[in-house]
Amino acid sequence: MLLNSCSSKRNFKLSEFKFQGKEHNELIQDRYPFYEIDSPYGDVRMGQIYLSIDKYDKDTLSGTVTDSETDDGLLFPKVELYFQNERDSITIIADSLGKFKTNIPSRLKKLKVSYIGYEPLIIDLLSLK
Repeated sequence: MLLNSCSSKRNFKLSEFKFQGKEHNELIQDRYPFYEIDSPYGDVRMGQIYLSIDKYDKDTLSGTVTDSETDDGLLFPKVELYFQNERDSITIIADSLGKFKTNIPSRLKKLKVSYIGYEPLIIDLLSLK
């Protein structure tokens, strides 16, 4: 039985998004953890990502990707950047501590962070104020 809800015997932290020290979790698309109960491999739960953006201006984006429960940096997570024109995108790989920094040619529409064993984190950056 697949559940796309927060029902579980244990309370887990959801994905989180912070921009320059302020939480903006309302910008996360599909902020629901994935659970598979009674699978042949036991109960399965996807990990949740915590993304902190330190800098986002007209030409630079930098931040850190960590595990939402342990705060440990994720090893080389994939960060996909989608631009407003919807034709262009950039994929970067963060470092061994989950840190990334890149130059961006134009305003971003959304950002997607993915890592094996974790629920992908998608942020709507157009709504960021």
